[in-house]
Amino acid sequence: MCGLFSKLSKTPQEIFELGTQAENDADYANAFKQYEKSAAKGYAPALAALGRMYYTGKGVARDYVKSAGYYGKAADQEYPYAEYVLAQFYRDGIGVPQNGGLFVEYLRRSAGHGYASALYYLGTLHLKGYQGIQKSAGKAGECFRQAAERGHVASQVEYGIYL
Repeated sequence: MCGLFSKLSKTPQEIFELGTQAENDADYANAFKQYEKSAAKGYAPALAALGRMYYTGKGVARDYVKSAGYYGKAADQEYPYAEYVLAQFYRDGIGVPQNGGLFVEYLRRSAGHGYASALYYLGTLHLKGYQGIQKSAGKAGECFRQAAERGHVASQVEYGIYL
């Protein structure tokens, strides 16, 4: 009987996984509920998942401002995917004012955490230069190499050019 009630409380990751399963089953209302529970415990992937749900409008009314807010909370925890998405939001002005400086900042943060898509994007910006990003084929090649090593297909193609 001692172990019977020992696992009543689920971890934020376990709750998040329940949300992921519900989302995979197209049960968006339940997914949202599970992600909210996990996010309330500060779990960055759940915060990003709520951001995605507000962005897509699945399980909740579409709200770009709330979406950006949840991605921002996950990015504050140095969650690379959220940093990358938030960079795109600042680039395009989705839920936040358009801001090229913050676009570059969040893109660099995500790339610095090894997120392959951010590394690829940063590499493309090094090819042409962009607000504070030095035009440099060498730096572009290094970004492509790092992203390619993480399995990013477009980066593998680009990096092949530099070999």
